[in-house]
Amino acid sequence: MGLAGALYVSFIGFVSPYDFLPIVTFQIWAMLIVGGSGNNRGALLGALVVWAIWAGSGVLVTKLVPPSHAAQGAAIQVILIGLLLMLVLLFRPRGLIGEAAVVSRHVND
Repeated sequence: MGLAGALYVSFIGFVSPYDFLPIVTFQIWAMLIVGGSGNNRGALLGALVVWAIWAGSGVLVTKLVPPSHAAQGAAIQVILIGLLLMLVLLFRPRGLIGEAAVVSRHVND
């Protein structure tokens, strides 16, 4: 995360608090939980799944919801990510590619 932040600042050149609104934090948190935070493949899969749902629902909202109700329609994105997060936590608590349960070799059988 530190390397990503350093690359972001060097690429953009300016960072403000408005670049990191709570919804961005929620998205990153959801990406890690959905994919499984125990390994890099899970984090990447979670990022792809959450971003695909976010972008896909954004396209659908702009096409199906009239412009006068765009703000209410945009809430559908957050609702879908919350629903995905809830389903993953219920059915796959370790994420889509979760970390395997490891028992210490020092445990006596």
